[in-house]
Amino acid sequence: MAPSKIRRRIKIGCSALVLFVLAVLAVGWMRANHLDRQAQKRWRQVLDNRTFLEAYPPVDINDTALRLVTLAAPLGIDLAPPEADISPTVSEEKREVFKALNESWRPWLAELRKYEGENRPPLSQEVEAFLAQHEDALDELIRTLNSTSPPQWKRDIRNGFSSKLPNLLGILYLQRVLMFEALQRAEAFEDPSPVLEASWRLRSNLHESPYLIEALIDIANLHMQMMALRGSCMADSRWTDRLEATDLRRRVLIGFHHESWVAWWSSHLEQPLGDEQLPGWAKPMNRIGLRDFARRFSRTVEDLPGQAPLTFHSQDFFESHYQAIPRWQVITRLFYPNFFDSWTKAIRAELDADLTARILRVRANPPRALDVRSPRWTEPSRVEGLNWIYERDTDSLTIHLDGQLAESLDETLSLRFEIFQSGNEWSCPPTGLPDATN
Repeated sequence: MAPSKIRRRIKIGCSALVLFVLAVLAVGWMRANHLDRQAQKRWRQVLDNRTFLEAYPPVDINDTALRLVTLAAPLGIDLAPPEADISPTVSEEKREVFKALNESWRPWLAELRKYEGENRPPLSQEVEAFLAQHEDALDELIRTLNSTSPPQWKRDIRNGFSSKLPNLLGILYLQRVLMFEALQRAEAFEDPSPVLEASWRLRSNLHESPYLIEALIDIANLHMQMMALRGSCMADSRWTDRLEATDLRRRVLIGFHHESWVAWWSSHLEQPLGDEQLPGWAKPMNRIGLRDFARRFSRTVEDLPGQAPLTFHSQDFFESHYQAIPRWQVITRLFYPNFFDSWTKAIRAELDADLTARILRVRANPPRALDVRSPRWTEPSRVEGLNWIYERDTDSLTIHLDGQLAESLDETLSLRFEIFQSGNEWSCPPTGLPDATN
């Protein structure tokens, strides 16, 4: 064959190969754009047709939050956020003292979670001593929370993986102290409403954040508020309305979608992995991996609301989606989270809030309002497939579920509660540990 023909065929072959590669790249680019649009559509759906940047614009720390940092320091609680211009104000000595106290409170908290309406465990001596020692500081802290705008911590989701979160552990500790204060006032037949209101306002900023970890801390805070509400007969009707309006599954769903969004957004930043400095040759690979994770995980999260609460098991759900990821997608597999028990926690917390609201509603009405009822009746719960059973006795009313979730959790409240009658009123919860001699 003539050399000219060989060269011509080589040119044709090379041209065909280049066209084929370009066609494959074009198809891949169009598919990637299509998958990106689908993910963005899912994010808009959960955010009421807004983008994450529209729903969560940058905010700065406000004066209330800065004031709380100072007021919480004498308690041994560090609320200082990670901003470079705000230094911690808690001494190491006070921090260690509070840490030791916090450990000593754990057994008492475990007893309180089991509380079902009778013999609520009294405040431990350590708790009472702590509250007495810091009475003035707590009063000032509660007044600050109730007399100013709610605390706002700095948040800027545009920073991707470099975004800084507030001091979540400090907020959790402060919520615990406020719960102790509310229970102490209830034991003394004082109005705990100012403390409960301060606790609610402290929680509001976490509830309005897109971060999943803040949603979980928010659920833990709400549990403490519900422990205080169940232990008090003086909570007003606002709390019933608030608990009934609590939509924790949607809050956790936003948190899961934000996990996928932040990976997608970070893939467009100069440093895709945030503070971790990547060499130039590694960035394209990481960008591709982050976008693949974002697309796949957003599809996984879309399946969560369709899961039946009575049969949902987080590990099974994780494995069914994780096994579908190709082995060569190393970055997607590394990033894929195994914390779908957050969905179970949200379901369970909604049941806790549902029961607490029912307890408050019963206490707000005299016992004779239930006399027209039969001794036993049911009402649907907020979780599909589960109902609340009401059982009326001569001097009490017990509320409990007719079933349970497939997945059990630690550190949850009891889903059974007994409300006692005293004459023509519901009695306030008695305190005292059960008699060990009986």
